[in-house]
Amino acid sequence: MPSLKASDPKKAFLTHANYLRAFIIAINEYAGVSSPRAPFRGVLSGLHARILSQPPYKALAKRPATDDAEIKRLLSLAWATERVMALPAPFAATPLISISNNWTAVQAYYASYQASQALYVARGNQPVTRHDQGQNVFVDQWVTHNRDFGAWSLGADPRNCCNLPSHASLITSTSNLSEPHSATCWTHVYRALRTTRDDLLADRLTDARARKVKDKRREFATEQEARRLAKKRLLKPKTFSAAKLTQSETATVDTKLGTVGFLHYLYRLRTRSNYEDSQMFVDGPNTLDASRTVNDDLRLVVAYTLLLHELHISVVIGAAKLAAMADAWLASAGAPSDPIGLATRRAYLVAPLSA
Repeated sequence: MPSLKASDPKKAFLTHANYLRAFIIAINEYAGVSSPRAPFRGVLSGLHARILSQPPYKALAKRPATDDAEIKRLLSLAWATERVMALPAPFAATPLISISNNWTAVQAYYASYQASQALYVARGNQPVTRHDQGQNVFVDQWVTHNRDFGAWSLGADPRNCCNLPSHASLITSTSNLSEPHSATCWTHVYRALRTTRDDLLADRLTDARARKVKDKRREFATEQEARRLAKKRLLKPKTFSAAKLTQSETATVDTKLGTVGFLHYLYRLRTRSNYEDSQMFVDGPNTLDASRTVNDDLRLVVAYTLLLHELHISVVIGAAKLAAMADAWLASAGAPSDPIGLATRRAYLVAPLSA
């Protein structure tokens, strides 16, 4: 599939807008909600019931000891980042909403990343320090081991689509520019992951070629130094400007990259916003409505992703403990409650069996 790097901003925007909408449709479907634009509380209720019914969730057990300070720190970061995502809402009727989406996309990644890290720590691990490690933690949690969580469990490995729901199918004739619906949403979601992986693989292969050139230069310098010490004639200077990877070397890079999931895609949006194509969200939309929809979808996908992690953390550390963390953060936030933020989700976290 062709990469969307350095592409036409309007096509790039529409493609990513469709990817995000497809994630929302797939999540709504997972929640048992047929409307692609269902009310937030309705989707929350459906997600709550569906997540709690899954065998991996039922198999969770409370840990006797957890690093509560670190879990609270990570969750507070996720909640605060989610709250910041809501700040542009008063400007939804102005062009500022398009500009703000550059940073809303960045915040969507970090809120989801911190929530994933909080669950990882709750399960007894030390937080990771690199983005690629954090993204692999997400894949390990939701794609590799727990395969029953809808769009969060979808993955793109070196060759195939992982964990496609049995009722879904990939429709290869679907255009990236066509609006997703219930029949095509999984195709769009998978393409979001597959093209993300294609971009990552291209970057990794570029890095591997650069390392190969560097290694050849080092080997040549070492050989020259050995010849000089042995008082042998030095070799004619060489220029190492490019290197080709063998088929085996390419396959090794591909295999090492592994499976790409939802958090990898959010990171891709983050890098587009900050580095590769910062004008996509500004010059790409044809209407303010398009920008508002993307803003809404980014906020919704984060709220649902945080709920997924919060429900699992609630079991591992105890619902009362998580509720106390949530209450402390809400009390200190010093801002009106976000209608699709933590204040609305809180009831589902305090009593997971009767929210």
